[in-house]
Amino acid sequence: DTGVKAHLLRRISRERVKRELFMILGLPKAYESILQLLRTGIITQLLPELDRYHAVQQSSPHDYNLLLHLLKTVEHIDAIVRDDYAILEPYRAHVREYFKETIEEGVTRLALLVFTALLHDSGKYGTGNSDAGRITFHGHEKEGEFCNRAIAHRLGLGQNAQKIVGQITRQHMRIL
Repeated sequence: DTGVKAHLLRRISRERVKRELFMILGLPKAYESILQLLRTGIITQLLPELDRYHAVQQSSPHDYNLLLHLLKTVEHIDAIVRDDYAILEPYRAHVREYFKETIEEGVTRLALLVFTALLHDSGKYGTGNSDAGRITFHGHEKEGEFCNRAIAHRLGLGQNAQKIVGQITRQHMRIL
């Protein structure tokens, strides 16, 4: 039973765990891989924060708890990659090459994007409030930046990758 043995990951070097995790996140079907890692308990050994996200409820326009919302974000990125970035025409060739770029050994821009998508709303865990019957998360992007940089550091990502994770997290609301 893999779930019972997931704790054995602690015996493996941080560098190897990081390299293999980001290899998985940079492959097609990262969403399905993450689901499998959740079912086996492996990813929560690496990212224990995910365990608490299923209990965080969100108000409209969100239809899912925080964990499902994060997973759906990864699923959407998977769909964009699967469709060869067609939605980003006329920039798709440029974007495709951009996301193939290696940031550090074993870590591509795409893998970092998927990683950050999986954690982009992590700051909601500590910032939730009820405001006139509506759940709000004011400042979650700043809290998430701090949290996700710490997670990236813990996993052994270098300074540049940590900075990218933090910037994506902090800026993820700008598109709105």
